[in-house]
Amino acid sequence: MVSPAGHLDFYPNGGVVQPDCKAGDIRCGHHRASKLFVESIRQSCVFIAIQCPSYEKFVQGDCWGCEKNSCSPMGLKAKPLDKKSNNVKLFLMTNGYSPFCGSHYRVSVISSTDNTSWQHGGEFGVVGIDLIGARDYSGEILLSEKSIFYKNGTVYRRVLLATDVGDLLSVKFYFHYQGSLLNPMSWRIRSPTLYISSLVIEQLYPQRRWKFCFNPVKLDANTEYLLTREHLC
Repeated sequence: MVSPAGHLDFYPNGGVVQPDCKAGDIRCGHHRASKLFVESIRQSCVFIAIQCPSYEKFVQGDCWGCEKNSCSPMGLKAKPLDKKSNNVKLFLMTNGYSPFCGSHYRVSVISSTDNTSWQHGGEFGVVGIDLIGARDYSGEILLSEKSIFYKNGTVYRRVLLATDVGDLLSVKFYFHYQGSLLNPMSWRIRSPTLYISSLVIEQLYPQRRWKFCFNPVKLDANTEYLLTREHLC
């Protein structure tokens, strides 16, 4: 069911295909719903969902933060956002295995606007990050499944699910270049480079924010870059 039917309607992973469930496997999706509800009772991790018009906008980071009663826990602890709330759509991500609960992070990649970056132009690629915190680390998470074009002077946002790493100590940043013989725009004579000025990591719950600045801003493809607290800005 994708149409809203109650005061609060929760859509884990968009409410259609669940992680590790095959497309069209309705039985797997129904079983997952009961598992999520049971885990919302037994686990200390809280399934926080955000009010948003669509799952696409949620993933793009257009709906973020829990101000003005725009969030609610999913499961037994769910509560109305306000007295007039009805048919409210709330979205969240889960893992495809137990523990299903994780922590939402909004990642913002801010491309550079300096003269060198404009002379070079934008670049195709896949960006990955590895969050390293005081409690745990996430492992590499890709911001996109396919290569996208990072245009100069733009902000690319993406909501990701990861383990709660605690206070963020450092971030490993990866730029993977994926050219295509079918796309002449991705052909390169020289080594592909990406110009990024800063990286912003925001955690939904607990609410935290870190901004790292790159120096230099020129990043070579297929190279790992380590951002530490010295890069906070």
